[in-house]
Amino acid sequence: MNNYPEIAQILTRVRLPLIVLNGVPRFHGGISKEVIADAVGDLAK
Repeated sequence: MNNYPEIAQILTRVRLPLIVLNGVPRFHGGISKEVIADAVGDLAK
């Protein structure tokens, strides 16, 4: 986590799993794989 200090700071306030896309926390907790796939797909556009 030394390489990701911004993420380390929020770990106590989120529910795992924490999904980070391009260095930005996007989702936490119970998220479906479809929601994650849609977000990744949007980044590819």
